[in-house]
Amino acid sequence: MVSVKDIAKCIGVDTSDGVSVLGELFGFRARRVPSDPTGVDTSVSLLDQCKAMQGKHFNFNCIRVGFDLFSSTALASNLAEIDYAVFKTRRIYATRGVGVGRVEHYLVDSSDSDGLHVITSGGDATDLTQDWTVPNDGMDVFFVFSITSDAGFIGISNINGPCNKDAKGRNGMISDIGRGDDATARNVAHELGHYVTLTHKNDDGDNIMAQDSSANSIRDSVELTSGQGSDIKTHCSIQSGC
Repeated sequence: MVSVKDIAKCIGVDTSDGVSVLGELFGFRARRVPSDPTGVDTSVSLLDQCKAMQGKHFNFNCIRVGFDLFSSTALASNLAEIDYAVFKTRRIYATRGVGVGRVEHYLVDSSDSDGLHVITSGGDATDLTQDWTVPNDGMDVFFVFSITSDAGFIGISNINGPCNKDAKGRNGMISDIGRGDDATARNVAHELGHYVTLTHKNDDGDNIMAQDSSANSIRDSVELTSGQGSDIKTHCSIQSGC
């Protein structure tokens, strides 16, 4: 039988100092299960996570940019939103047999961001993903201090994004923060969907790939079709089972 330590090693977790199940295996920065904004049960299963890692799965990095500028209250709320986004993304993709494996957390202070903690355009988004890639096999998701209304988006990603992080152009995803747990979670799962091949599906208001303006519910429009699941599994970021 495959052990938890074996699974952790397989998805690239450093086990030399032991393993925090909720921290390293589930990717929760706070090392606890996040709460749901409506009080719905958010318990997680170690057995289910180990089984998921034995099938198709992907890893990603949460990169916070300019979070040193938030007040302590806003910071706590935004960090909780990120953990909830990890939790809900895992649930959404699990419906089509795609697991979420290693999730790592990084911080870029505003003083080091060359002003890109504030995103004003698609060009800014591209520059940020070029400047701050993480040298591992996880897709990079950037949570920025602010995306201005002039940018024209709340999240942005290439469709069928590259796995070569030295590639020219946008090689990561950008997400806003601070709109609430369900909004941030849907945004992250939606932009990840783009990166792993999926296009918009505005004719289906229950689908995760419907834009927010076409979604029936920011909280509940999170479905993936079987065809979308098959498409996701073709992306270069998808890892084989442990």
